[in-house]
Amino acid sequence: MIPFKLSVISDEVSQDLEVVAKFANHYGLDGIEIRTVWNKPPQQLVGDLSQIKTILRDYGLEVPCIASPFYKANIDNISEIKEHLSILEKCILLATSLESNIIRVFTFWRKDTFWNFMDRILELYKEPIKMAE
Repeated sequence: MIPFKLSVISDEVSQDLEVVAKFANHYGLDGIEIRTVWNKPPQQLVGDLSQIKTILRDYGLEVPCIASPFYKANIDNISEIKEHLSILEKCILLATSLESNIIRVFTFWRKDTFWNFMDRILELYKEPIKMAE
């Protein structure tokens, strides 16, 4: 049996990280999955790392996952794809700083059946995989 840790997705409770931390602590959870905090997506939270770390430390919590919006984009829009590579870079920095090794990602907005876009998706994931290594 593989043990796992229980956590809550931040904005399912509140945009205020301290409120989320109190909730997680009250219910005996191990951590908080960061999706949006203080009305900011994870790629905009790097400047708030000190405050995030303080709250997590004060409540004895960790961040098991960064719930990024990476590649929640149009597969045919090159500028969106480039923008999302920047989003991923910032989410990697956030995850690394919070000692999390999981970043949730997507396979673009659905346009047709998944299998019709599989080769393109695989091609577009080559660079992100290198970034994450």
